[in-house]
Amino acid sequence: MEGEEMWMWWSDVMEGEEMWMWWSGDVMEGEEMWMWWSDVMEGEEMWMWWSGDVMEGEEMWMWWSGDVMEGEEMRMWWSRDVMEGEEMWMWWSGDVMEGEEMWT
Repeated sequence: MEGEEMWMWWSDVMEGEEMWMWWSGDVMEGEEMWMWWSDVMEGEEMWMWWSGDVMEGEEMWMWWSGDVMEGEEMRMWWSRDVMEGEEMWMWWSGDVMEGEEMWT
């Protein structure tokens, strides 16, 4: 499984729904993993993404809404702007480790 990439994406403009999954390497090895689902009709979103190490200037993205275990929300995201390829935002709520909240 190591070093393998898998990407699935689906979009229905008529319904305003989007769903895609992407995974690369092994989570245990600190590789990349990305899962996201969004339903505009329902206003629900869920995705998780991890890539490399932030300290090394890599990208890291994790977000969860409606955690069954804790019911907390956590989101960190970095992406290319749809228009230019330069979009960045971070949001953090209910840090399991620190219990702190931070918005950027």
